This record gives sequence, structure tokens and C-alpha cells, in this order.
Amino acid sequence: LDFRDVAVKVLHPDVDSNMFVDLAVVFETVDFLARLLQGVSGTRIKVPFDRAEAERAMRRQTDLRIEAHNLARFARNFAGDE
Repeated sequence: LDFRDVAVKVLHPDVDSNMFVDLAVVFETVDFLARLLQGVSGTRIKVPFDRAEAERAMRRQTDLRIEAHNLARFARNFAGDE
């Protein structure tokens, strides 16, 4: 062993399905709050929330190929900075 630092990312079983259930709850909450605020203020509230981008970001977090690519790029960028 050379005792280098390592990073381990663990994906729990069913993380994909659980993640999208969580996102659905977030989306419903955002919709509810927008309707509630509209009822209180009398004007339509624009919520700056991009659902598609949120889903893409969450999907990227669970794709270990992207993670491996990013770690390799990080290592190249900081090689020799020890």
C-alpha cells in the first residue's frame, strides 16, 4: 500500500427512484407555494425553478462515469501541486 488518499462514492440501492420521488415532492411544494403566494398577493408569482435542469443535475450526481471523468480531470489539473 502507498497510503494515498482516496474518495469513495456509494450509491444506495434504489437511489434513482427515491431521488425522483424526492424531486416530485420538491416540484409539488414549489407549485403549491407559487399558488399560495398568488392567492395572497393577487398576482402570478414566477418561480425561477427549472425542473428539467434540476433533474439533469440530480442524474449527473448519480452517474459514476461522469464522476470518474471529473476526478480524472481534477487530478490532471492539480498534478504536482502537492
